[in-house]
Amino acid sequence: MIYRHPQSAYVAGASMLELKRRFDVHEQTVRRQLIRRGVAIRPKNAFTDEQEREVVRLYVDRQQTLAEIALLFKVSAGAVRKMLIRRGVERRPQVRPR
Repeated sequence: MIYRHPQSAYVAGASMLELKRRFDVHEQTVRRQLIRRGVAIRPKNAFTDEQEREVVRLYVDRQQTLAEIALLFKVSAGAVRKMLIRRGVERRPQVRPR
């Protein structure tokens, strides 16, 4: 779905990062606009406890990459990495495509 305003997209579930990229503005600009319009800002934590357990399972048991998991949860690979570090999950060696 295409949204013309950050507010509509954010309320529909888009992340600050998605809005920053979509509207080509700084994340703080998006945040200020949303607050000015009375939109409740979601907590910084990208995952619920249940989602964190699922991410760990996908990473450890299914051997999915950070990028693959990030796409599934519509977050950045960095958010996935930070959560795994916080959970004490050991990082696999990085494999570079040839």
